[in-house]
This record gives sequence, C-alpha cells and structure tokens, in this order.
Amino acid sequence: MNTDKLFELADHLESGNLGHKHFHLTTFHTEDENGDPDCGCALGECPFVWPDDWYFNMDNKPVKYPYDIAFQSAIKWFDINASQYDHLFEVNKQMISRYGGKELNMYSGPMDVAYNIRCLIEECKNCK
Repeated sequence: MNTDKLFELADHLESGNLGHKHFHLTTFHTEDENGDPDCGCALGECPFVWPDDWYFNMDNKPVKYPYDIAFQSAIKWFDINASQYDHLFEVNKQMISRYGGKELNMYSGPMDVAYNIRCLIEECKNCK
C-alpha cells in the first residue's frame, strides 16, 4: 500500500480546495457550460493532485497512463487491492470490520472519503 499517495489524497480532500466545484461520490468528472470542472469524486480529484501522472480520458474518467480504466489506475497507483478500492471509492461497499471507517453513500463528502483513507491505513499497518 502506498501510504504516501493515500495520505496526499486524503490531505487534498480535507483541504477544501478541490479541483471540482461539487463533490459527488458517484461521478468521476463533469464540466460546466464553460468547460470548467464542475462535479467529481475522490478519484476525479487525482488529475488535480498529480497532473503529471493522471488525466481525464475521452470518457471523462480519471486514469493514469498506461491504464484506461479508473479502477486499474487506482489499484496500481495506490498499491491497493480490489476490496480496498471498493472500501475507499465505491458506494455501499465498505468493509468496516476489516478496514475501519464508515459507510459511504451517494451523499458522502470528501471528508468522509478522507476519513476512510486514514482508517484504512491505520487498520492495515499490521496487515503484512
């Protein structure tokens, strides 16, 4: 698990200085009528946190070269497994008993995701 990158994302989500005007856990990235970032999720913030590594593909999904799928990009970038991905970035797929944190729903905000990131790191300190 790449805790440095996870902490960096958590810090960004808690900063209140997001790349999107609105946070929505089920939307990767949308733009307003002027082409400015309007709505996005935690993974949708990755191109703002790491602009040299992440970008939005033709489907407005955040990806890291050479991957064209957000799921693959996040798994590789953060060095997490599929259940950890679900716990951090999906709605209603949290494994609280295993990773700590709280349930995420479509109304969860950036602070909720950041909280789950920090809990996951804490719970997994001794996982190896």
